[in-house]
Amino acid sequence: MKKLHLPFQEMTHEKWLNLALVGILALYTVRFGYYLFNGEMCNNLAFDYCAYWSEGKIINDFGIEAIYNLDIMKKVQRNVYLQGTSINIDFFVNPVKGVGKIV
Repeated sequence: MKKLHLPFQEMTHEKWLNLALVGILALYTVRFGYYLFNGEMCNNLAFDYCAYWSEGKIINDFGIEAIYNLDIMKKVQRNVYLQGTSINIDFFVNPVKGVGKIV
C-alpha cells in the first residue's frame, strides 16, 4: 500500500521560514494592490506621503506662506483624502478643542 504524502510534512526550518516570508510578501502585495487600484492609497496606507505631497502642491501653487492657510489646505486635501469632506479641521489645529467637542 502506498503511503499518503501530505504537503509541508518533511520541511526543514529554512523551508518553513521561506514559506512564511513568501506568505507575508504575498499578503502585503495584495493589500498594497487593493488600496492602489481602489484609489484609497492616502486613506489607509500612505498618510505621510500624501500629507507631504499636498503641502508641496500648496507651496507650488500658492506660495510658502499658504501652508498655514487652513482653507487652502482643506481645499487641496479634499482632492487627496476621501474623508476630506467630513474632516473636522479644528481637531488638528487645536487638539484640546477637538477632544472637548467629542466628550
